[in-house]
Order: sequence, then C-alpha cells, then structure tokens
Amino acid sequence: METRSLRTGEQAPLYSVYVFGSCLRCDSPLDLDLLIVYADWLPAESAVGVRSRITDKIRKYTALPIHAILLSEREESEVQFIRTESCRPLTAQDLRDLRRLARSDSAAELGLSPGRGV
Repeated sequence: METRSLRTGEQAPLYSVYVFGSCLRCDSPLDLDLLIVYADWLPAESAVGVRSRITDKIRKYTALPIHAILLSEREESEVQFIRTESCRPLTAQDLRDLRRLARSDSAAELGLSPGRGV
C-alpha cells in the first residue's frame, strides 16, 4: 500500500492508496479505479493536490484512464468503501503489472505477441 507520513508526535499516514474495480477482476481493464484515503487533519484542498500528484505519478505506468476517489479517514469509516468495494492496497507490483499490461496492449494493437519485437 502506498502511504506517506509527516513527522508529528506520532507517525500518522498522510494518505493510503487502494485499487478496486475491473482492474482486479479482469485481464484487460478499461480503466484504473483508485481510492485515496487521506488523514483527517489534512485540509480537503491539500488532499485534492495529493490526489493530483498521485495520479500524475501513476500515469507514468499506464495509459488507462484513472478514476480516483478521494475520502478522508472519517468519510471512509462512515461509508465503509474499502469493504463494500473490495478494495486492496495498491502495491509496487501492481504498478509493474500496469506497465506490462500497457506493453501487451500496444503489441496486440500492432498484431504482435507481447514477447516479440518489431
């Protein structure tokens, strides 16, 4: 799971990133659905900036459209989004898989198998 912390009296994560939706259920998803849960103490305006930076970084790994939902810890606790949508933490392996998927899709568009070059 991607998390960031700021030093305070305690180590509290600034945000956590989860993946859900078709990306977890099928081999050729049409989009990447993300949930970003941010610390309650972070102002909403700052959380919007965090979401933008996260999606910009992830775009380096995939051409899939990214749909990122932003919830505070309190909001997530109230709606139980992680549980109801079967979200799981986004990992570095997920990002590597996205990059591989993008290469496979590009090769398929060219009529190549994913392991062959031009």
